[in-house]
Amino acid sequence: MGNQSILVSNNSDSFINIVVYYTFKDFYNNKKIIILEDEEAKKMLKDDSAKQDVFTLNTSWEPLSWTTRNQLLKDTSRVDESGHLSVDNIRYREAVVKKCLKEWDYVENSKKIPLTEDVIGRVNADIIECAFRKYEEFNYFSGEVRGN
Repeated sequence: MGNQSILVSNNSDSFINIVVYYTFKDFYNNKKIIILEDEEAKKMLKDDSAKQDVFTLNTSWEPLSWTTRNQLLKDTSRVDESGHLSVDNIRYREAVVKKCLKEWDYVENSKKIPLTEDVIGRVNADIIECAFRKYEEFNYFSGEVRGN
């Protein structure tokens, strides 16, 4: 396996690429975004009658360095009523997305939409939640991977 490094770089070559698959369903005369599991989306993409219903959002995330993770935890921690330090998960999730989500390929009306904090705040919550969940899965090994 080539020359691999454990040092985190913030150049785009080291970004973590995450794809969110979704579709739209009619729900009370409105279009509702439905997140698709990767396997389901890949099956649909192979089916000529269903592939036009699958949409993708390709995202690129900066890998977490020790310093970045510690700063995010520090910035989103609070002391609870009993004096214990705990992480505010909502603030942590938002901080991670705003700090680590670096690129995406979202286009609307033939125009690439820039990735800004304001735009992130307006994206459908299920889309961002799915991308964040996949990013978190990438960053945290399961017990099986760790050998537990």
